[in-house]
Amino acid sequence: PSLVIGGVAILISGLMLTGLTVATSPAWLLVSYVIFGVGFGSVNPPITNTAVSGYNSSGISGTGGSDVVLLGITPLSNAAIPEPSNVALLGGVGSLILARRKKKQKQA
Repeated sequence: PSLVIGGVAILISGLMLTGLTVATSPAWLLVSYVIFGVGFGSVNPPITNTAVSGYNSSGISGTGGSDVVLLGITPLSNAAIPEPSNVALLGGVGSLILARRKKKQKQA
């Protein structure tokens, strides 16, 4: 179900962005970016789980830890990695804040 939710959210955000004009409000853009982020965040975990399902604690399935080190492949760890959509969302919000500040400074 998460792939369906992700696909629908990405589709909706794409449709929201097809009618962009010069007069499009930043709020509309922010909402479409948030919907895209939700969609991308819903799609990413199942794809990642599928991609790394062949790995075990010693590296690639069927090989020992020493073989993995000799091949230059390091085993996966459980380190937290930020989702790209979260980084993009933070960057977008930061850009909007800076744009508003600049606009207010020009008006003053």
